[in-house]
This record gives sequence, structure tokens and C-alpha cells, in this order.
Amino acid sequence: MCFGNLWPIGAVALVILSARNVDAQQRELVRGTVRSTAGDSIPNARVRALGLGVDTIVRTDFRGRFSVVLPRGRAQLVTTMLGFMPDSTSFEILGADTLFRVQLRRLAQQIAEVTVRAEAWIGIRGVVGDEQTMAPLAGVQIRSMKRDVRVVTDSLGRFEFPLPKAELSTLQLSHAGYLSRPAMTRVQRGDTTSLVLLMKRGEDPKQLRFALSDLSHRMAWAGIGTLVANRAQLSRYGARTLEDGIFLSGLLTQRGIQLTRPVCLFVNGEAQPNRPLWSIELASVDFIEVWGRNTEQFGSFQARWPGGRCGAAATTHRGGGPWVSVWLISQ
Repeated sequence: MCFGNLWPIGAVALVILSARNVDAQQRELVRGTVRSTAGDSIPNARVRALGLGVDTIVRTDFRGRFSVVLPRGRAQLVTTMLGFMPDSTSFEILGADTLFRVQLRRLAQQIAEVTVRAEAWIGIRGVVGDEQTMAPLAGVQIRSMKRDVRVVTDSLGRFEFPLPKAELSTLQLSHAGYLSRPAMTRVQRGDTTSLVLLMKRGEDPKQLRFALSDLSHRMAWAGIGTLVANRAQLSRYGARTLEDGIFLSGLLTQRGIQLTRPVCLFVNGEAQPNRPLWSIELASVDFIEVWGRNTEQFGSFQARWPGGRCGAAATTHRGGGPWVSVWLISQ
């Protein structure tokens, strides 16, 4: 590791640290930009930052920039992006104005860019890759949770998912040897959305299979008293935690939802009775569901909650709640 005027080999992030007091522990705001060895900015790169008692994930913006708050001392940045070799670099956070670089090298097998053709085609185009190796994944099955549409990724991990109209779309990704996962995106009128999706190796636990099945039913019937939103929609006003994102975005008011406490929380389909919303970093959120009190009439949340009841207790109503279901980015 080198500091000052020395630059470590294989660096892609320019990091500037400035002093900030957070609680009783001295912390620093780490800023950076992620670039390829050719000098190109890399948007949507995944930066996992680990420090003393901190493990958080952020994404680079359209200019390849990111920022994260870490405590002083030894820290590590793990930078990954589909089509590039992962990079892991450790360094010491000593104070303000420390500079640091890392580089991402392209994989030998290049991933063709996802292009939008000129014809009036509505839908989702994207590419799916392995979360660990960042290599493209062929043969991933992608299906709509709302419509009878299924596609499979090609040899370069690419897919095209047609839609009859611009709408909110929730997809389920499945592949042998990988954890199934949902993904949500909103296709605007006259637009085509391009996605980069990652899958983690493993076998689906029983609770995840049930959770995805329940999610599919809920997405087909979500309506009044329901909010489904992705991270971009929740990031207004610079929110850093899920709680701030939910309340500051104004989306609850638009949907007519009063989120009273206690909130019954699910994370990736698993009940989290003792976890507060503020403990979840917004940068790690893929999308959320919020169901107001007694609006989730299928009872799928209530049935999977420890003890069978939460919040409103559903003494006369089946829905219970209010419920917040959070789906996190593959980690």
C-alpha cells in the first residue's frame, strides 16, 4: 500500500478523505471514481467498503463516482463490475486529503454492450453475470411476475424482455447453482430500460422459494395502499438509510399510505422482527414493497411471520402489518 505521491498498481478509484465526526467515533468521508485501465469511467460499479464495524455497499454514478463514510483505521474496498476482474485493496484511513487509486482490468471475454434499437420496441434489455467472477451467465431463466413472458440469456448473458406497454415490471431470475432473485424496474413511455443484474452462487433455501412465490402473487395484485419502489426512487434528498428514503421521498403520501409503528420487516423474504429500518443502508437496496395496515389481503406476510401475527395483529382483518419487504442487491 502506498500513500502520498505513490500510487499502487491496479488502482481505479481516486479517493479523497475529509474529516467528519459521526457519533463518538472519528470517521472520514471517502469519495472516489472508478475507471478502467483505459481511463474510462465505469458507472454502476459495485464498491463494497469494509472498516471497523462497517460493511456497506455503494454504487458508482453515471460518471463513475462514489462516496461512503468509514471509521479511521484499516479499511478495504472491494470493487466489482460485470465484464471486469474484481479488485480488492486495503488501506489505512489516517485523516483528510489522503489519495488512493485502484484499477479494474477487463476480462478476456468481453461483454457486448446492451444497445437500444431504433424501432418502436418496448421492454427491458440487459445482461446477467456471476456476482463473484463478474463473468456473463448464459442460460439464466427470466420470467415476469405479472405477465406470461419468459426469456433465457444467451452465451454472453444478454436478454431482451418484451413488454406490451410501459409499466412497472418485476422479474424473477433462476439458474442452476445460483440463488434465485427478483429484480424490479420501471419502463417509462417511449423508453427502453437496460439492466445489469448479478447472481450469487448457492442453492435456494426453502424460505426463499416460498418468498418469491408470494412476491409473484403480490405483484399481480398490488394496488391501493401499496408502494413498490426501487432505490433510485427512494434516493431523493440524499437519503442514506432505508428509513429516510421511505419517509423523505414523499412516495408514501402519493400512495395514501400511513406507515405506523411498529413496522413488520422482511429482508430478502426472511422475517426480521428486531431489525429497524434505519439499520439498512439505502445503497444496498434493490427495491422495496410497503403495504399499509390490513392491505395485504393474501396474508402471505402474516403466514410467514414468527408466531403468525405482527403489527395490527389482524384480529378481524387478514392483512395485519404494516409491512415493509426489502430486497437487497446480491451481496
